[in-house]
Amino acid sequence: MKMKKFYVVALLLFNCLLGNSQTIQNLGSGTNGFQSQWGAIRKVYTDTVDNILYAGGSFEIAGGKTCWGIAQWNGLEWDSLGAGMKPEISTNSMVSYIRDIVRYKDEIYMTGNFRYIGGKSICGIARWNGIEWNAVGDRFKDSGNDPFAFASAMEVYNNELYVVGDFDSIGTMPSKGIAKWDGQNWTDLSQNYGANCYFDGFYTLKFFNNELYVAGNLNCPSPEEPLKKRVGDQWVEVGTGLNGDSWIAKLKVYQNNLYMGGYFFTQGGNPDNSMIYTDGVSYYPTNGGVLPAGLRDMFEYNGDLYVCGQINYAGFQPIGRIGKWNGSQWLNTNLNIQQPPETAGTASSFEKYDGKLVIAGSFSQINGTPASNIAMIDFNTVGFQLNQQNKSLKVFPNPASDVINIEINKAEQKGKVRMYNQLGKQVYQQVKGNLQSIEVADFAKGIYVVEVETDKGVLRQKVVVE
Repeated sequence: MKMKKFYVVALLLFNCLLGNSQTIQNLGSGTNGFQSQWGAIRKVYTDTVDNILYAGGSFEIAGGKTCWGIAQWNGLEWDSLGAGMKPEISTNSMVSYIRDIVRYKDEIYMTGNFRYIGGKSICGIARWNGIEWNAVGDRFKDSGNDPFAFASAMEVYNNELYVVGDFDSIGTMPSKGIAKWDGQNWTDLSQNYGANCYFDGFYTLKFFNNELYVAGNLNCPSPEEPLKKRVGDQWVEVGTGLNGDSWIAKLKVYQNNLYMGGYFFTQGGNPDNSMIYTDGVSYYPTNGGVLPAGLRDMFEYNGDLYVCGQINYAGFQPIGRIGKWNGSQWLNTNLNIQQPPETAGTASSFEKYDGKLVIAGSFSQINGTPASNIAMIDFNTVGFQLNQQNKSLKVFPNPASDVINIEINKAEQKGKVRMYNQLGKQVYQQVKGNLQSIEVADFAKGIYVVEVETDKGVLRQKVVVE
């Protein structure tokens, strides 16, 4: 009786899990790349006009093709963008990589740490017209030292492109890290921000309630807030400021508030750990934030705010580099970013493509499924389509504790046999031979799906291991 009760409850639970399952889809063979805490792929961006997914980072190969740090996915395969951006390691230890991507005036703009792109001498920001790379006005400079000048983030607002980064001039025009581009000319926006008020540059910007906010890693003559907003032609601080060794890597508008993520902690007297939000006046916590290292990206998907980075905890609960916030509490994503033999990889960027959530960074697996630095997660998959009243496949005994036996209709030829756990992870595969049974004594207790390929299709059945 106890066995039957367990069996019924287990199947009911498994049906619920199937209804809320997710599948992990590879984008070709993915990329190789320079493995760092920021990711082999640092940024992914969907151009909804041409339905192209762009990926930028420090990789060389995408889908088996030489792409030099920039690649495009058309839904079927990867391709390069001209000569791309050859990663360059010089005497100043500069590594070339892409930081941000956006469409503006029918061209694809990219920012990053580079001096050459498409075979041309272009520093920090460039644009792609579908055929070749071109500069965006005059050259970005940093005290005359090009290798250390870069643009980091961009946003299009009122038909103008706003840009922040680590630079002190554009051509002959002084500009300390904040400027806008109208398609023809640059305009400096850094006036009145603070003399020499940047060290590692501005990392991010966002328009919130029609006001421009900028943030980054600042070093000023007097203590300065790493987040400011532009009111008229003045820059003003928000709230009471952040304390200690703090920097902000990402700004995101979510549920009518401005969220900021980066590297800061309650131990330094801040409202929360590495993720807080503001209404434009004060700062508010996020129930523990994220730990231990910096947050890299925030992205709204299906009404929830997904966050990623070098993070192992969200709201003090263990996560696998990816957290999910609904505005009031942290939720489980059931996603685990992995980089064997290391215990965890890095997730650096999110995007939505073909209705699915794209995750990119430095990793080789998600939930044990191979994925080379990029993958798509389909949360709308209704688990395994199990064969109803299937008489062609028999799996017995069920429940089982030592061995399960497999029989199929004699009219069908048996091929590959696989088993999946309740999270959809493959835990067993037999490719060759006429498999008659599977030893399950060492399997964890739970519910599994047995899948058998035949010459007439795929057969599946549930089985309980106890």
